[in-house]
Amino acid sequence: MRVQTDKWIQEYRKIRPVYVQFTEKLKILIRDLIERNKIEYHLIEPRTKSVKSFGEKINRQDKHYADPLNEITDLSGIRIVAYYLEDVDRIIQIIKDEFSVSSTDSVDKTQALKPHEFGYRAIHYVVALSKNRTDLPEWKDYKGLKTEIQLRTVLQHAWAAIDQTLRYKKEADVPYQFRRKLFRLSGILELADEEFSSLKTGLTSLRGQIQEKIKRKDIDLEINADTLAEYIKSDSALRLAKFAKSVKSSRVKVIHWGKTDLSYLVAYCYASGLSKVKELDDLLSSIINKIPDFYNHILSVNVYWELTIPFLITYVLIGKNPKILSSKKLKWEKGGWEPSFLAGIIKFGKSDLRSK
Repeated sequence: MRVQTDKWIQEYRKIRPVYVQFTEKLKILIRDLIERNKIEYHLIEPRTKSVKSFGEKINRQDKHYADPLNEITDLSGIRIVAYYLEDVDRIIQIIKDEFSVSSTDSVDKTQALKPHEFGYRAIHYVVALSKNRTDLPEWKDYKGLKTEIQLRTVLQHAWAAIDQTLRYKKEADVPYQFRRKLFRLSGILELADEEFSSLKTGLTSLRGQIQEKIKRKDIDLEINADTLAEYIKSDSALRLAKFAKSVKSSRVKVIHWGKTDLSYLVAYCYASGLSKVKELDDLLSSIINKIPDFYNHILSVNVYWELTIPFLITYVLIGKNPKILSSKKLKWEKGGWEPSFLAGIIKFGKSDLRSK
């Protein structure tokens, strides 16, 4: 038996480079499929079983393989960690559409636990390439190879990571005095997954309502990142982008916003005493004819600028009222400005935006 085991290990050592290539190509394919469907994800992690792990697996007392190279289904593995339960469902559908799924080897561990049990919740699909894909030249060398795709949410991933350190697989393994605590923790994480999904659904609905209100110019809305995200798409805000791009001595590209820009703009609005979108819009409208000259002054250096609409508005707020920079809300941020540029905003704001 030892001779046979050594033979299998040597055989796997020879073919493992093919599995490494297969796994890496699968990672790229799955990432592209997920991104094409506009699904955000936390992690896509490829793993090819090491020769050492392969040897340990086939030598386990509770395992008996006649042909381990074909019977072991996780020589190649891809772990996908999504943010929300509904995203896991969408990725499942992609996998079913794009791969040949083994119904006998795949396990839905979210369904395996009984209502009173705690433990690891995730979905493991064992898949092979579909015929349509193996007919393609770049995939034909991987025909017949299997991979195990693990699907989890971020919170399921956290439980799995901690669970490995606890080493408890069944309820009976846990010391009695700690069982209730583990039940509660498992339930909290499961409930949190559902609540995050509910929160996402609620926010999506709210953002839709905000979008419709701003389209109708019903802008008596509290200033926050979501209301400003829609406001900067409005005609009032887009005019600022047009003014900035018309600066003759510079090349200006304007994008809607970056990840942190809306947060900055919220802070500057509140420091300016603006708490409603309508108040911001009224302020911009009151000085709209002065803004083109203001941008001409502060963006007059012959360089390439990539600007966002939130910062175009922020420049106006500072130029209109430099005193906001001394606000407690902004003291932590003031040091991030390039001094000469900030001085220019203040100087030309005085002549352009605050002149009578």
